Amino acid sequence: MFLANLWPGPAAQAKDSWFPVSVDVWHRTEGGTTNREAATYTPLDRANRPWRICASIPHLKEPYWSAVNYGLINEARRQGVGLRLFEAGGYGNLSTQRQQIRQCLASGADALIVSAISADGLNDLVDRYAAGGTVVVDLINGITAEGVTAHCAVDFRDSGLLTAQYIRKRETGARKPVKVAW
Repeated sequence: MFLANLWPGPAAQAKDSWFPVSVDVWHRTEGGTTNREAATYTPLDRANRPWRICASIPHLKEPYWSAVNYGLINEARRQGVGLRLFEAGGYGNLSTQRQQIRQCLASGADALIVSAISADGLNDLVDRYAAGGTVVVDLINGITAEGVTAHCAVDFRDSGLLTAQYIRKRETGARKPVKVAW
C-alpha cells in the first residue's frame, strides 16, 4: 500500500524538536562481537540537497510501525526532502515489498530506507541499487546485504530491559505481584 507522497519535499518544518538524543554506536569487530559506544546524535538542520527517498516498512497493523511511519514523514518534512512511503501489508508479503521497492526506485529516488520483511530476501535488490549509487539505509529489522550504506538498529533485549526496570521502579513496594503482558 502506498502511504505518503512528499515528493518533492515540502518546506514545512516540524514544530517540536526530538533531538539531541542519546544513542549507542555499534562497532562490529572481525571476531563478530559488537562493541558499543555511547554518543549523542543531532541531525542536520536541513538536508544538504533535495533528496528523493523511498521508504518501505512491513505494515501498519500495530502502533510500533505507525510510530515509525509518523517519524519518517515528520523528519522528511523537517529536512525538506522528498519521501515516498510504502507498507507491504505484513511480514508474509516479501514479494509485495520487493515490487514496491522496484517501483519506487524506478521513479528516480536517490535513497532507500527499508525495514525489511526478511533479513536476506532483499539482498539482490539492495546490492544492485547500492552498486548503482543508491544510498540504502537498513531501518530496524536488519538486512544482511553487503551494499547497505548504514544500519539504524534496535536492540530488543535493551528495550525489554528498560521496560522491566521502569515497571520495577514504578511498582516498588507493591503488595501483590505485578502482572505484565508482553
